[in-house]
Amino acid sequence: FSFSKKERAIIEEINFIKSPTLNKIGIFVDFFSALFFILKVNPDVIISRGAGRNVFFIALWSKLLGIKLILMGAHDTDFEIGKEIISRGHDKFLYQKGVNLTKYFIVQNKIQEKRLQDNYKKKNILFIPNIWRKTPVLNEEELPFEQFILWVANFRSLKRPEWFIELAKKHPSKQFVMVGGPGNLDFYKQCK
Repeated sequence: FSFSKKERAIIEEINFIKSPTLNKIGIFVDFFSALFFILKVNPDVIISRGAGRNVFFIALWSKLLGIKLILMGAHDTDFEIGKEIISRGHDKFLYQKGVNLTKYFIVQNKIQEKRLQDNYKKKNILFIPNIWRKTPVLNEEELPFEQFILWVANFRSLKRPEWFIELAKKHPSKQFVMVGGPGNLDFYKQCK
């Protein structure tokens, strides 16, 4: 199962559950919908990624129901108090409380790890480095991979899946695999 803010769908055997979002009463909707979906799916582990107020509700219910929650850092500011990419102050506050309630974390780089340790005093941190280069490899450079090359991200223009597709075209002898949720369903279909 995975959550989608856009629509309910089953794509590549992944059941995307539409998560309701309402601005004015959204806090109450998030509070109860987090409980509803946790009870409906009955997961052993919940993995949440990125900064948002819903982290608080998921962390609260996970803690009360004894479900393991893993929070993955998505941006370097996710663990820098006050600098999170969240527009409203009360939503930042809720997210920060959610981080405090969370026990297990995955970070992409040493900056996220250090901010999580310094700002939240967290120790259960798994470091999985982000191996993507700042500029795409679109030349004939020899690639060191022996089996396959994996791209994992949401299909949004910000994540630049077209770079990966271009790289695959330049290296037809290699096996390329893309994994990701349809952040933008039309863009996902175009990439597919």
